[in-house]
Amino acid sequence: MQKVTQLCKRKSASFTPLAVLCAAIFSQPSFAGSWQQNVSIGGFNNVHIYTPDTQSSIGNGHSLMLVLHGCVQPINNYLTANLEDAAEAHGMVIAVPDAMNKAGYSCWSYWQGAINRSSGDYKNLINLANTLSGDAARNIDPKQVYIAGLSSGAAMAAQTACVAPDVFAGVAPSAGPTIGTSSSGAISTCETVSENTFVSRCESYAGSYKDHFATQIAAIGHGTADTTVNTCYNQQNADGFAALYGVNQLSGTTTISDDATRTAE
Repeated sequence: MQKVTQLCKRKSASFTPLAVLCAAIFSQPSFAGSWQQNVSIGGFNNVHIYTPDTQSSIGNGHSLMLVLHGCVQPINNYLTANLEDAAEAHGMVIAVPDAMNKAGYSCWSYWQGAINRSSGDYKNLINLANTLSGDAARNIDPKQVYIAGLSSGAAMAAQTACVAPDVFAGVAPSAGPTIGTSSSGAISTCETVSENTFVSRCESYAGSYKDHFATQIAAIGHGTADTTVNTCYNQQNADGFAALYGVNQLSGTTTISDDATRTAE
């Protein structure tokens, strides 16, 4: 960009094709390295969007991650959650929408209504992803669009990934109930879902788009000290997505640690 800036300064004084190009370049909105707060986009009234200075190390341009909040959790919490570090490390645009169709304790209403591409926040999340990836100024690779969430946001993210595997190349539910479960299974109790039922539900949500599961990936996490959402869902969700993708668990365990107190395995 520095070379382009210098070239434009030298050439843009005269009306040439280069001058027109320079004007187009510098008339584009600048998003890099900052949060845009409370953006109305994709059917949502309020979305916080972070666009990094870096590019994804794979594919073309930025990747995109939609991050869905949990119950009683305002999206402003994510402005101080160090998401910028992950965004810059992976060249990833991060968008945090505030659910439009809330239920219970300001939760994503994953247990209510129809689960399809034209309903409620499923429609909004697909529109948000497509609107952002279609914005040339953000330079997002449409093959690197992902969705993640916490608690009710995790269940909503998983169900949305099932609904639209052609849009979402990957999904990362954290501490969330399994797809298709009821609100009664959200607090403490575990609502059992077999692998076959998981696959049947997910494929039914996808309909004619289910062939895209062949290239979709999933990462599932859950804190061992969670006293709200039953930790049974961690293994249940992992087993469900593994069955959906036709993969098997590898032997052994890998432990990851970022400091002396926090580890994952």
